[in-house]
Amino acid sequence: MKYLQCAILGIATLGFVGCGGGPDNNEVIQTGFDPTQAIKDGLEGVKSSGRIGSNFSGLIMTVNDLKKVDASKGEMLEKELKELSALSDPAKIKAKAAEIISKI
Repeated sequence: MKYLQCAILGIATLGFVGCGGGPDNNEVIQTGFDPTQAIKDGLEGVKSSGRIGSNFSGLIMTVNDLKKVDASKGEMLEKELKELSALSDPAKIKAKAAEIISKI
């Protein structure tokens, strides 16, 4: 009986050891975050819809990231986005978004 218990325990142990899967050979590729491109992409959506949606606050946060890299460009975009956020007419929103994109 003792021999049978040891044999079952040994087989179970070998089963668990065999499930390790080996080393992870996946390569991780780091991509850089370009705040200017992120702002431009966000403004493209505003330009096409004529609406300032919930993602607009994300654009403001991205401008803060841009200010760390390029302060003058970040401050210019911050001013432009404040002007854009004050608009309510979809045609004016589209025009202002296109204007900002051309300045980027």
